[in-house]
Amino acid sequence: MLLFVNQVHAIQMWIGDRVAMLLFLILAATLYGVIALFFLIFSAAELIDRGNSSNLRLLSTVVTSAVWPVTLIVMTAVVFGAQCAARLNFSTEPHKMSHVPAQEPNVIAMRRAD
Repeated sequence: MLLFVNQVHAIQMWIGDRVAMLLFLILAATLYGVIALFFLIFSAAELIDRGNSSNLRLLSTVVTSAVWPVTLIVMTAVVFGAQCAARLNFSTEPHKMSHVPAQEPNVIAMRRAD
């Protein structure tokens, strides 16, 4: 009789753990889906608002929304890299060498008024 009670208790524990894992999985999948849906809505709305929407861009929006953690990590790295480049004062435009010193806009406007 004691062996039977132990087996029933073990089965209850096993079912309880499985149900808890299943509920956690459902909760995690729902949360992932909600965040992906927000990414999709905001990205598609921005594309449409700017007038840049095409079938390929909307498809890429769906793909990047589905893998939003990767998108978030990559875009964070891009922004961080841009900030580091700005701090180091890298520029994509060539520097203009000129012997004429730069003038402030109000000085130029005053000269034109004379």
